[in-house]
Amino acid sequence: MITIQVNPTLVTFSGFHVLVVALLGIAAALCFKPQLWLPSLAVFWGLLTAFIDLLAREPQLPALMLLSSCLFLGFAQPSHAWRWALVVAGWIPAAAFVQSVMGMAALEPPGHPLSSFLAFVPALIGAYGGAFAARVVARKPVSSALPEIPNL
Repeated sequence: MITIQVNPTLVTFSGFHVLVVALLGIAAALCFKPQLWLPSLAVFWGLLTAFIDLLAREPQLPALMLLSSCLFLGFAQPSHAWRWALVVAGWIPAAAFVQSVMGMAALEPPGHPLSSFLAFVPALIGAYGGAFAARVVARKPVSSALPEIPNL
């Protein structure tokens, strides 16, 4: 197999422009279907996380992005927590697959191809953490959580 040497500047340039086009496409789609804002946000967060994962030397930033984005999505729709984890984290194995099929050498020495599926761990933790937080907040009355302010 022929391996293509990747220029990090070219990856950054092309990845940024792909994200801009995706964002413009999502904005255009939301003009006609505004109810799709949450799935659109999940897809964009997934694309952004996969792009950062391709360029990152360490896994902490992509893992934090997966954890935080899925936490917010799980909080917004607790009944769909596992779906949010799939939508957001699914882009990381997809990017690794495209990278291996095209024969592009990674910026860092690549691990096992199936190691990209570990991205689902922080995504699932975040999504179910957000779903748990939403259920806790739903059980607590809002009026009792706020202290009463005396009139002066």
